[in-house]
Order: sequence, then C-alpha cells, then structure tokens
Amino acid sequence: DEDKDLFVHIACFFNYQKVEKVEKHLAESFMDVRQGLHVLVEKSFIFIDRGIIKMHSLLAQLGRDIVRK
Repeated sequence: DEDKDLFVHIACFFNYQKVEKVEKHLAESFMDVRQGLHVLVEKSFIFIDRGIIKMHSLLAQLGRDIVRK
C-alpha cells in the first residue's frame, strides 16, 4: 500500500523535514506525494507545521519497527 510505504519513508528518513524536500525526493517513487501526505495528515499519522512534516516519536518508532521485520 502506497500510504504505508510513504509513512515508513517519513518515519525513517523525513521526520522534521520540509514538505518541499520530501516531495522532491519521493516524486519518482510515489504517484502523488502531496495526496499521500494529505491522507497521512487526515489519519493523524503526521502533521505539518509551518511547512515541516512532523511525526510523533512513537509513530516514528513504529515505522522503523515495520522496516526491521
């Protein structure tokens, strides 16, 4: 699922990064990064504050644990 993959990428690499940077880096890997970010915001997995993507530390840890399995 693309939303799950985007969640994991943010948890591992892009927490506390600018939205523009994330969109630029992931544009080739995901169909619509902006829409994916919107979905994650609506599901409360991330929030965007002043153009910075933020994820709670426990959710970020969950994302890293998913990768390890």
